[in-house]
Amino acid sequence: YKPNYCVVCKIVNCERLAMTLSGFCHECDQFPCARLKQLDKRYRNKYHSSLVGNLRDLKAMGPEAYMEREDVRCRCSRCGTVICIHSDACQQCGLVLPGRI
Repeated sequence: YKPNYCVVCKIVNCERLAMTLSGFCHECDQFPCARLKQLDKRYRNKYHSSLVGNLRDLKAMGPEAYMEREDVRCRCSRCGTVICIHSDACQQCGLVLPGRI
């Protein structure tokens, strides 16, 4: 199940994105496009995370190293549960995450 806003997302459904081999925006000749910059600004302000920065890191590091880093970075320091970027606390143990939302 995907929420409707994901189904109709203009970035996910971008024609240029469909032409990339990896399916990631960093391969596009217009990266970062205006839509991605707009979404990046919202995420930097609300979630303290840069989508453009993450895509640049993914390109530079490669998928395996990037995912290893994210696996550590996105886990609760108390219980080890993966934490959603949209949450301000761990859903498993309730640890409040400083600097979130």
